[in-house]
Amino acid sequence: MDKRIFWLALGSFAIGTEGFMIGGLLPTLAAALHVSTALAGQLVTAFSLVYAVTSPLLTTLTGRMERRTLLFGSLLLLAVGNVVCGFASSYGWMLTGRIVAALGAGLFSPGAVAAASTLAAPEKRGRAVSIVVAGWADRLPDPGRPIRDVGRPDVRLAHDVLDRRRGNAARCTSYPAAVPSGGTGWGGRHT
Repeated sequence: MDKRIFWLALGSFAIGTEGFMIGGLLPTLAAALHVSTALAGQLVTAFSLVYAVTSPLLTTLTGRMERRTLLFGSLLLLAVGNVVCGFASSYGWMLTGRIVAALGAGLFSPGAVAAASTLAAPEKRGRAVSIVVAGWADRLPDPGRPIRDVGRPDVRLAHDVLDRRRGNAARCTSYPAAVPSGGTGWGGRHT
């Protein structure tokens, strides 16, 4: 199995963690932003809604884009969103950062699945896709908990940890033989 598939899974893990990581930090986040815990919880909802609505649209619009550029750009967009969140001093800026991060996540996830299916041999495509999707699903336990348990429930620390994971995942886009782009965003099989 191509090792780049595991890098794609790492990127998926970072994105899955990003979506729900603040769930474990809501009281701290609410206090830092001077809002209620319920309003801080809407940051998770906003991320999820933007991801769900824009992912199919952005995937369609970028279907002919070269895969390496798309994957790298989506991780960069995600990182920009997290930098905004890391420096956010108000709820509005935090919401803006979450929306930008969701746009990047919505681009990366289908691109990673498409890349995995083109990197694997035809008889191993199902396994490759499942590895990438499992990377996303492995984040399901409370991702904010390890950061809380360290004794420093800091939102900026959480974003820093995720940025490091994304930096490692971005390596999957730096190989010389890029994943081929396709006509519909799915490796060119459906033209």
